Amino acid sequence: MIKNILRKINLALRHPKTAYKFFLKDFWKKEKYYLFDFPVQITFFLTEKCNLKCPMCHVRDSREKILEKKSLPDLDILLLEKVFNECKDFGSAIQLVGGEPLLYPKLFQLLELAKKNNLICSITTNGVLLKKYSKDIIDSGLEFLAVSLDSGDSSVHDVIRGVPGTFDRVIEGVDSILSLRGKSLFPRIHLRTVISKDSLETFDNVLSIAGKMGIDDWSASQFFFYPERLKNVVNSFADECGAGKEIWGMPIAEENYFNDEQIRKLESKLEQLKNKFKNSKIGCNIQKVGNLKKYYQGKPLAKNSFCNSPFWQIFIRQNGDIELCQGYIIGNIKETSVYEVWHSDKAKHFRSLIEKNRITPACFRCCAMEKFQFE
Repeated sequence: MIKNILRKINLALRHPKTAYKFFLKDFWKKEKYYLFDFPVQITFFLTEKCNLKCPMCHVRDSREKILEKKSLPDLDILLLEKVFNECKDFGSAIQLVGGEPLLYPKLFQLLELAKKNNLICSITTNGVLLKKYSKDIIDSGLEFLAVSLDSGDSSVHDVIRGVPGTFDRVIEGVDSILSLRGKSLFPRIHLRTVISKDSLETFDNVLSIAGKMGIDDWSASQFFFYPERLKNVVNSFADECGAGKEIWGMPIAEENYFNDEQIRKLESKLEQLKNKFKNSKIGCNIQKVGNLKKYYQGKPLAKNSFCNSPFWQIFIRQNGDIELCQGYIIGNIKETSVYEVWHSDKAKHFRSLIEKNRITPACFRCCAMEKFQFE
């Protein structure tokens, strides 16, 4: 915990503009729509390539079809350099994801660009290639490394990720990073767990693994899903109001993801974790969703739910599209600057929908939501 405090102080001194913007972002979580002059955080989808076959991945099938045709090249590093040059004046934080970002061939050249422009950078990875690139990661000066580990049971994690041996490779990779990091503060290592039907019995065991290894943080997120019938509702709303049609989550045929017995089991585990957190030496967090039963039994969100994501962050897709939220594209970095599209009429339109409605049908169980409330 002391190390985490020292990290925050270190980063605030080196990146005061970024630290101040994140302070403001957290302050405006209090259900206020505060528009920043430029995105506080930009997430780059560097590549669609992935070395796992996660059954719950809602883009796996479409990704594989596109990659078979070899029609989807990685995000051009020259475009990334253009955006980084723009970001340096505003202190934006950079998040690199995929597909699997460690499959992006120019990843470490990109991290050099981030350093050159004094930008805080994070990578979210499935961890399979961590051991191979551990020295490069340490040498790059990366600030944050998030690694997916969905279960404390190796066989369960491997089933969730669709490839045998994934668990062992993740553990070996993280251990290699920790060994090379030594007493250095960076990168801050965060294990991320998703609670699902497969991991319900064993997701909480990841905490003990994280503690024994000396990981800095562990978090568990609720599963995000949506009933298939919601797609028609989202499409109708988007056509009528001019919104996005993408729903973040896995489609399921029924309304409920967990049954009553599974929800009781989850509630019991979460209560036990509260006590373990008090004695833990690492940072711990469980995503709060208001009412677990209503969340997992598909109840619609109430209008007093809240999200301000379109007011502080954007996503840049592999083809250069700039996404505000829900697949709603406001421009492309090949044709314009981030600043221009951030303040564009198209972006203003989407934000006005959020200010007016607070939520849209596509918000259903989105992981970006700040507050879940149910009818």
